[in-house]
Amino acid sequence: MSLVIQFHDALSCPTIVCDWCHQPIEEARQGGYFFPVAPRTEGTMVPITFLHKGSCDSAYSSAHGRLEWWGELGELPTFLARNLHVALPGDVTPWGYGLPQHQGPPHA
Repeated sequence: MSLVIQFHDALSCPTIVCDWCHQPIEEARQGGYFFPVAPRTEGTMVPITFLHKGSCDSAYSSAHGRLEWWGELGELPTFLARNLHVALPGDVTPWGYGLPQHQGPPHA
């Protein structure tokens, strides 16, 4: 249920929901996307977990174990656009190249 459509004023709004508290992540700076360490063999897929940074990612990690890799939620639209071959304004980088991924706990 991490990515949903939420209706506001007759608009259909894509919304990311925290996998721990099940509340919308309303600002990119409040959340991150997390995924487990896995062999980076071509074609391997792993699930993305969306969490509010701080208490939600700490509680999730305590209950399920820490997810080693994470990224800032604000970076995700750029990755998705490039992987879907959507040109971004001013984008001069080759398709598939994105922003750095982080290891270890996020900064709240």
